[in-house]
Amino acid sequence: MKVFTEFLSSLQEKGLSNTELEDLIKRARRAAEGVVDDDEKSKEEKDRAKEIIDWVDDVEKTLSADGKLQPNSVNGLMRIVTGVGSGRYGRTKKGDGRVPKDYSR
Repeated sequence: MKVFTEFLSSLQEKGLSNTELEDLIKRARRAAEGVVDDDEKSKEEKDRAKEIIDWVDDVEKTLSADGKLQPNSVNGLMRIVTGVGSGRYGRTKKGDGRVPKDYSR
């Protein structure tokens, strides 16, 4: 039991610095802007990407005001970068083009 307790105490959750968070925000915004600027994307996909940009702007304001972000916001940014930036935007989850929670196809 002592070994297991020592193991658990040695686990550290990785936090992101404000610089890393700002970079993640920039990457999420760039990914969504890429959808807006893509002539092959449908109006619905572009509208959804604009909503994402608005959300990213709100997250950026929160970071500026508070100096930190909730883990759910960080997870959302990572999903945007992964899902939208992967080139599979609009194809990942049938119907609404959002990245599913389990990231499965």
